Amino acid sequence: MAATKSGVVLQDGEQLIVELEAELWATTSNFFLNMGLTIMKVIMKILGTSMKGFVVVTNKRIIEVNTKKVCFVFTMSREIKCIMPHCLLNVGYAREGTLACFCPVYCLVYGGHSMMPRRVRLKGFDEDQAAKLAGEVFNAIGK
Repeated sequence: MAATKSGVVLQDGEQLIVELEAELWATTSNFFLNMGLTIMKVIMKILGTSMKGFVVVTNKRIIEVNTKKVCFVFTMSREIKCIMPHCLLNVGYAREGTLACFCPVYCLVYGGHSMMPRRVRLKGFDEDQAAKLAGEVFNAIGK
């Protein structure tokens, strides 16, 4: 059994497709609200609160790992959620404009029967890479 950077242990026969570091601070398409959220994020970091997340995609499941630390070192909470392929209805990608529309950001988007759609920002991805990743995730979960 192999472990990933996020600490998820893969089961026998499970193959890692991709492990993404997730942006856990809320984001929105509203420029002014995004600015406020960014300021809040900076203040929380100065005070020692950090939130780190990962989305691990394998050929059998999607695992969301969210960890919140306070005072720089104390783990306040850790949540691990497995999303099984039969629960997913869609997988795709979205393009969001930041700084008006000059700097596009791409997100992996997935949703299902009993969950709100999830968006995971893809650092350094262009449209071709985002489309390829969405296709790989779609094929990996057997949809």
